[in-house]
Amino acid sequence: FFCMLRFYQCPNRFRNGRWVFLRVQGMPIVMQAILIHVADLEVSRQFYETLGIVFDRETDGDTVFYAAYLAHNAAFQISPLESPDQILGREPALYFGVENLDAVFTKLRQMEFIIIAIPQTVSFHGRQARICTVQDPDGRSVGLMELLPEDNSLP
Repeated sequence: FFCMLRFYQCPNRFRNGRWVFLRVQGMPIVMQAILIHVADLEVSRQFYETLGIVFDRETDGDTVFYAAYLAHNAAFQISPLESPDQILGREPALYFGVENLDAVFTKLRQMEFIIIAIPQTVSFHGRQARICTVQDPDGRSVGLMELLPEDNSLP
């Protein structure tokens, strides 16, 4: 499982159609948490669970939210909007690695989520990968990628 966060405020980090992973003093940046606000907590939970994310139900005072704990104690959290005036869909675009892209894509299509780009095979750092892009319930772009086995590597 991997997660890549696209920082729109750092356009120089995306060059020639490839991601440049951010580094600080020679060390990779470790993601600690991604928190997104959602209009319908349960519909969003179902969407992200379809991608294979396993959430724990958490509370903070009277607020219920869901958190998935990833490698290195990083967390991906979905939380309800704090107010109806809060802007949706302007938070970071999300990218997730999945094990069976075609199965996940088929399930999301059956659930009638918006498809931005259908699965296709591309070159990704010398390997082949299957990618697609869907929209989460609040309009965020969510990229999905499955790295293909090494025997499908490009020369």
